Amino acid sequence: MQPIRYAAFALATTGVFSCALPWDAESPPDGCERTGYCPPPDGGSQADVIIVVRDGDSALTPDGGEETGTVCSSPTTLDCNGSCVNPTQPAHCGNCTNVCGGPDAGSGQATCTAGVCGLGCSSPTTLDCNGTCVDPSQPANCGSCGNACAGPAAGTGDALCTLGGNGGGTCSVSCTGATSETCGGSCYAPTDPNHCGSCTNACSPPPSGNGQATCEGATPTCGVSCTTGSHVCSADCLLNTDEPSDTADPCILTEAFGVFVAPTGNDTTGNGTRAAPYATVGNAMDQAKTKGLARVYACGSAGSYSSGPNLVVGSSRAGLTVYGGLDCTTTPGTWTYNASDKATVAPVSGYAVQVTAAVTFEDFGFVSAPGTAAAPSSIAVFVSNATGVVLERCNVQAGAGAAGQTPMQPSPYATAAPSGHPGAASVSTGGTGGGGAAIPNPVCGTSIGGAGGSATTGELDGQSGQPGANNAGTSADCNSIPSQGGGTGASATTAGTAGTGASTWAVFAATGWSPTSGDVGGAGSVGEGGGGGGVAAAANAIGGGGGGGAGGCGGAGGPAGTGGGSSMAVLVFDSAVTIETCTLSAANAGPGGAGAAGQAGQTGGGGGAGGTAACNGGEGGKGGPGGSGGGGAGGLSAGVVWTGTAPTITGGTQTFGTAGTAGQNGDGTTTATAGTAAAVVAFQ
Repeated sequence: MQPIRYAAFALATTGVFSCALPWDAESPPDGCERTGYCPPPDGGSQADVIIVVRDGDSALTPDGGEETGTVCSSPTTLDCNGSCVNPTQPAHCGNCTNVCGGPDAGSGQATCTAGVCGLGCSSPTTLDCNGTCVDPSQPANCGSCGNACAGPAAGTGDALCTLGGNGGGTCSVSCTGATSETCGGSCYAPTDPNHCGSCTNACSPPPSGNGQATCEGATPTCGVSCTTGSHVCSADCLLNTDEPSDTADPCILTEAFGVFVAPTGNDTTGNGTRAAPYATVGNAMDQAKTKGLARVYACGSAGSYSSGPNLVVGSSRAGLTVYGGLDCTTTPGTWTYNASDKATVAPVSGYAVQVTAAVTFEDFGFVSAPGTAAAPSSIAVFVSNATGVVLERCNVQAGAGAAGQTPMQPSPYATAAPSGHPGAASVSTGGTGGGGAAIPNPVCGTSIGGAGGSATTGELDGQSGQPGANNAGTSADCNSIPSQGGGTGASATTAGTAGTGASTWAVFAATGWSPTSGDVGGAGSVGEGGGGGGVAAAANAIGGGGGGGAGGCGGAGGPAGTGGGSSMAVLVFDSAVTIETCTLSAANAGPGGAGAAGQAGQTGGGGGAGGTAACNGGEGGKGGPGGSGGGGAGGLSAGVVWTGTAPTITGGTQTFGTAGTAGQNGDGTTTATAGTAAAVVAFQ
């Protein structure tokens, strides 16, 4: 124990050692109250310990008295209630009550520096953040307190922290799962269209807007995915309704949309592809329906479709669109659109195409052959009872109509009417000769020669001939013997009725167009039969009278002239047809045929010879001539002829030739209807 000196200086808290400096001097050094050393006033000697004791409000003034106390030595220089402690340790940092705590979390320990508490954080949590030891390599406090690294802005992954050499941290991200591609602060799948295989490779969407960009494959590659109703073509999505004429869409000319046909193809070994097309348009249409496709692509650069059956579009082929205008020969295996390469259907006879169901033809040529005597009209396209028929950019050409037929006048009768039978001569006296029998004309049985009179009592006069519609014959005397019959039969005075010319162009029905012929002339009247010869009642009249000759038959009427053939590019019967930007060409129509003159009447038969002392029969009258035939109607020349609903025609041209003239009647007059020539003709 060392002596304790007292000094009556400023008071301090009871029990606490303190340096009192009532004099002018600097503040005591740190730890003065611990070491107990204070500078003396006025340069006096150093006191070991200067203690001021406060007892209540009164200061105890030692007046030089001495007491004993605890004196602590280094390093435990701090007396805390009689215990010497190290004031540099966390338990009594600078004073007895300042206890430094350890970290709230992490690895480390408390520290005390110059009376101030601190922390000593240890690896890996070497960073003190407000009393917590943290790992500066973790994203929460990357290199410094509060520098929290964020996870990926997109995709799946984790935040990363990388420490630099100077202890600073740099944030980044680590991508996981499908989104394994790290792009800045985001994670993307390698097949993400915006970062296809690399962060900077953004796939472009289809320019048309009919789809989305895609990124696919083991080596990610940009592409497009198209919406329903469109297809991929050169990194774009183009509409399935595009046509071959849309040259910006070459992909429409593929087997995915239609079957292919070329004149050089084969219906047996072909499969309808560009490399192996079919040969006929009709078969290609059937195969398209079978395959569930709506299109047929027809090559026009390899010749015309002139062989095979005529093209007919019925219900089994309805709904198809058939495209021509295709070049398949410039580059073998490659089909391209060329408007000049019309796919031409040109059969050797008949319609180029007959349509009874909905169909569309584009860039086609339809050519019909000239009319013939059997089929006088030339019609390239015939549409009957159909709706939804479209011709677009087509060349339709009809051949010339054939002239109507002019028949020959009927040949004259080869023989005259039958002559009357002769009366019988008696082989003995006594009046037993029989008269000649009545005889009909076998060709026209209404004309009959009268029977001759008989030598038998009561049958002395011959019968009159039966004239049909003619006048009765005249009676005559024979050797001064009165004869009721025996007269010459009257010739027919009425000719057959003349036929008139055709009053309409044609009979137009769902089955087609039939040019109208004139009327056939009427037959002439028959001639009267001659009367039978009479017999006298005298003793020398022993033979029978001769029979009368049969009257001649009337001449046959003259045959009519047939109608002239028409030339029509398109013929429409009760249908809905649209014709867009087409060239429709008609040639000259045929004239109507002339009617023929009627046949001359038949010559009547001669009278039969009378028996002994009896009269001859009379001659039959001549038949009347037949009436002349009427002339046929002239044909039409027109781009379109229609009945029912007028077709819709936009753009294009319609050219036509001359109309057919009316056929002359057999009597030299003209009453038939002449044809007409026009771009469009309504048949009503």
